[in-house]
Amino acid sequence: MKASHVVRAAAIASAFAVGVVVLASVPEAAAAPTDGWTQSSWSYTMHKPYDLSLSSRFKYTSGVWYTWVYKTDKCFQSPCSSTDGKRTELRWNNNYTSGRHMWAGDIWLVGGTHEATVIQVFGGQTSATASQVRGFTDSSGTYKRYGSEVLATGVNNKWTNIKVAHDANANTVTYYVNDTQKRTDADRGDNTHYFKNGVYVGTISSTRSETRYRNLKYWKR
Repeated sequence: MKASHVVRAAAIASAFAVGVVVLASVPEAAAAPTDGWTQSSWSYTMHKPYDLSLSSRFKYTSGVWYTWVYKTDKCFQSPCSSTDGKRTELRWNNNYTSGRHMWAGDIWLVGGTHEATVIQVFGGQTSATASQVRGFTDSSGTYKRYGSEVLATGVNNKWTNIKVAHDANANTVTYYVNDTQKRTDADRGDNTHYFKNGVYVGTISSTRSETRYRNLKYWKR
C-alpha cells in the first residue's frame, strides 16, 4: 500500500473513532419530577376575609388565579382570635391520609409581598401544616421553606414553577423549582392532609400581599 493511502486510511479510522466517542457521550434526558405520576382532577373552595366579597380579594381570568390580602383585613371566620392569620386562599378539596400527592404550578410573587405563605400542605401532628412555602422581599424576592431554608431567589414579578411532592406514607416533602430538586424534608406527622395556595399573612407581613398562579395541576401516584 502506498504511503498516501496509509495516511488516508488512518485519518478515516481516526474520524470514525472520534465519531463513536461523541455519540456514546450524549447523556440521557433527566427524569422529570412528574415521571411515573398520574395527573388528577381537582376542585377548590375559597377562603377570604369573612366580611368582604370574593371579588374584592380574588379573581380568575385568562387561566390565572389572582389572590391578594391586607394584613389589616378580617380573618376567615368570625369571631377572630388574636392569632388568626388573614388570607385569600384556594383550599383544595383533595383530602388524603396516605399515598403520594404533588402540588404543581407557576407562581408570580408581586413585588413588595413579604412573609406571606403561598403554598401549604395542610395537616400535621406537631404543627397545623406538613409543609409551607413562603414569599419574602429578600434578594429581589425569595421563596423559602417555612421561614428559613431558601428554595429560590430573584422571583419577584416573574413566573416560577414550583412542585411540592408529599409522600404521606414515608412522611417526607420534596421541593422542586423549575423542575430541579431543591430539598427533601420530614413532614410534621400523620393527619388528614390537603393543599392550599394563595396568600396567608400575619402581623409581621407586608401591608399588602399578592400572588398569582397558573398551570395548577394535581399529581398522584
